[in-house]
Amino acid sequence: MPVAKNISGIIIEGGENSGVATILIEGGVQAEYIPSDCNTPYNTADLTTEKGRGILSVALSARLSNMPVKLALSCIGGRPLITHIWL
Repeated sequence: MPVAKNISGIIIEGGENSGVATILIEGGVQAEYIPSDCNTPYNTADLTTEKGRGILSVALSARLSNMPVKLALSCIGGRPLITHIWL
């Protein structure tokens, strides 16, 4: 996504060994930047990986400091998977 936007919410979901963080963006990610196979507003970070926990950490920092972020997305199941996050 070429335009940075604020995070409107962060939801932690899943079980002890299958957790994900759902990162919601104010106004959503522009549709042309979401892969067509998973075009939903529920951008996901996989908390079972070190990278996913790092993405959550950056997202929390951005949310608390009211800083906009940019995301790069691929698909995981029916949801966009956050592969990169920029402050």
